[in-house]
Amino acid sequence: MSKILSLDTSTKKTGYAVYNEGRLVHYSSIDKSAIKDGDERLRAMIKDLATLIEREAPDTVVVEETVVTRNPQTQRMLSMILGAVLGVCVSYNFNYCALRPT
Repeated sequence: MSKILSLDTSTKKTGYAVYNEGRLVHYSSIDKSAIKDGDERLRAMIKDLATLIEREAPDTVVVEETVVTRNPQTQRMLSMILGAVLGVCVSYNFNYCALRPT
Protein backbone atom coordinates (compact mmCIF):
# COMPACT_ATOMS: atom_id res chain seq x y z
CA MET A 1 0.00 0.00 0.00
CA SER A 2 0.93 3.63 -0.09
CA LYS A 3 0.16 7.13 1.08
CA ILE A 4 -2.68 8.78 -0.85
CA LEU A 5 -3.78 12.40 -0.81
CA SER A 6 -7.34 12.79 -2.06
CA LEU A 7 -8.51 16.24 -3.21
CA ASP A 8 -12.00 17.59 -3.83
CA THR A 9 -10.96 20.83 -5.47
CA SER A 10 -13.03 23.97 -5.61
CA THR A 11 -12.39 27.62 -6.32
CA LYS A 12 -13.41 28.64 -2.79
CA LYS A 13 -13.07 25.64 -0.47
CA THR A 14 -11.07 22.49 -1.25
CA GLY A 15 -11.50 19.38 0.84
CA TYR A 16 -8.75 16.83 1.30
CA ALA A 17 -8.10 13.51 2.99
CA VAL A 18 -4.87 11.64 3.64
CA TYR A 19 -4.76 7.85 3.66
CA ASN A 20 -1.81 5.72 4.67
CA GLU A 21 -1.85 2.00 3.97
CA GLY A 22 -5.57 2.26 3.22
CA ARG A 23 -6.47 3.94 6.51
CA LEU A 24 -7.72 7.48 6.91
CA VAL A 25 -5.03 9.51 8.70
CA HIS A 26 -6.68 12.93 8.67
CA TYR A 27 -8.88 15.23 6.64
CA SER A 28 -9.58 18.94 6.46
CA SER A 29 -10.15 21.73 3.99
CA ILE A 30 -8.49 24.79 2.55
CA ASP A 31 -10.94 27.67 2.79
CA LYS A 32 -10.33 30.73 0.63
CA SER A 33 -13.96 31.89 0.47
CA ALA A 34 -13.14 35.12 2.32
CA ILE A 35 -11.04 36.30 -0.63
CA LYS A 36 -13.47 38.06 -2.95
CA ASP A 37 -11.13 38.74 -5.90
CA GLY A 38 -11.22 35.60 -8.07
CA ASP A 39 -7.65 35.81 -9.37
CA GLU A 40 -6.25 36.47 -5.90
CA ARG A 41 -8.31 33.56 -4.50
CA LEU A 42 -7.06 31.28 -7.29
CA ARG A 43 -3.41 32.11 -6.52
CA ALA A 44 -3.97 31.58 -2.79
CA MET A 45 -5.69 28.22 -3.37
CA ILE A 46 -2.93 26.99 -5.69
CA LYS A 47 -0.22 28.11 -3.26
CA ASP A 48 -1.87 26.30 -0.32
CA LEU A 49 -2.48 23.15 -2.38
CA ALA A 50 1.18 23.09 -3.43
CA THR A 51 2.23 23.46 0.22
CA LEU A 52 -0.15 20.65 1.24
CA ILE A 53 1.15 18.28 -1.44
CA GLU A 54 4.78 19.04 -0.59
CA ARG A 55 4.15 18.61 3.15
CA GLU A 56 2.25 15.33 2.82
CA ALA A 57 4.63 13.88 0.19
CA PRO A 58 2.09 11.28 -0.95
CA ASP A 59 2.81 8.40 -3.29
CA THR A 60 -0.34 9.33 -5.21
CA VAL A 61 -2.57 12.38 -5.46
CA VAL A 62 -6.15 11.62 -6.47
CA VAL A 63 -8.35 14.42 -7.82
CA GLU A 64 -11.78 14.67 -9.35
CA GLU A 65 -11.79 15.71 -13.02
CA THR A 66 -13.60 18.92 -13.79
CA VAL A 67 -17.04 18.67 -15.31
CA VAL A 68 -18.23 21.31 -17.74
CA THR A 69 -20.18 23.83 -15.73
CA ARG A 70 -22.48 26.61 -16.77
CA ASN A 71 -19.99 29.24 -15.63
CA PRO A 72 -16.94 29.52 -17.91
CA GLN A 73 -14.98 31.52 -15.30
CA THR A 74 -15.39 28.74 -12.72
CA GLN A 75 -14.43 26.12 -15.30
CA ARG A 76 -11.28 28.08 -16.18
CA MET A 77 -10.30 28.42 -12.52
CA LEU A 78 -10.89 24.73 -11.76
CA SER A 79 -8.84 23.73 -14.79
CA MET A 80 -6.01 25.97 -13.63
CA ILE A 81 -6.12 24.45 -10.14
CA LEU A 82 -5.94 20.91 -11.56
CA GLY A 83 -3.09 21.93 -13.84
CA ALA A 84 -1.19 23.36 -10.88
CA VAL A 85 -1.75 20.18 -8.86
CA LEU A 86 -0.47 18.10 -11.78
CA GLY A 87 2.57 20.37 -12.05
CA VAL A 88 3.46 19.90 -8.40
CA CYS A 89 3.03 16.14 -8.72
CA VAL A 90 5.26 16.00 -11.80
CA SER A 91 7.95 18.13 -10.18
CA TYR A 92 8.08 15.89 -7.08
CA ASN A 93 7.53 12.64 -8.97
CA PHE A 94 4.26 11.87 -7.16
CA ASN A 95 1.70 9.79 -9.03
CA TYR A 96 -1.36 11.71 -10.21
CA CYS A 97 -4.76 10.15 -10.78
CA ALA A 98 -7.80 12.10 -12.03
CA LEU A 99 -11.14 10.37 -11.62
CA ARG A 100 -14.34 11.24 -13.40
CA PRO A 101 -17.18 12.01 -10.97
CA THR A 102 -20.04 9.54 -10.88
